[in-house]
Amino acid sequence: MKILKTILCAVAAIALLTISACENCDSALMTSNTWTLEEYGSVSAPLIPRTDSPVTLNFNTTDKKVEGSDGCNDYFGAYTLSDCSLSVGQIGKTRKLCQPQDIMTQAGAYTDILGAVKTFNTDGGKLQMRTADNRILVFKK
Repeated sequence: MKILKTILCAVAAIALLTISACENCDSALMTSNTWTLEEYGSVSAPLIPRTDSPVTLNFNTTDKKVEGSDGCNDYFGAYTLSDCSLSVGQIGKTRKLCQPQDIMTQAGAYTDILGAVKTFNTDGGKLQMRTADNRILVFKK
């Protein structure tokens, strides 16, 4: 019985360490790269962005600003970062009209999600951001 209890405790400890290791919130990695959007939208059915109008994200650590292209317009906004929490303030952007219309639809969805981000995770050269209502942005380096 004592051996079984010891084994169960060891398995529980390993499981806890494994779960903790999955949460990789490397803010230095996040802020030192230019990121290109790979997926966006709901966790259960993410969308793939258009390849002919890339969506990019950069973190300006000096001014604590995000900036990039939403696939149509350039955007910018302030951000705050703490552990695995990320918050992006009001997003400003240029006002170009892009065709076809789905580029503008994608751009609006992207900035809407970016403005609602609450957490982030870095893993294997990817950056994943998540909102409270389970919408995601997944970027690659």
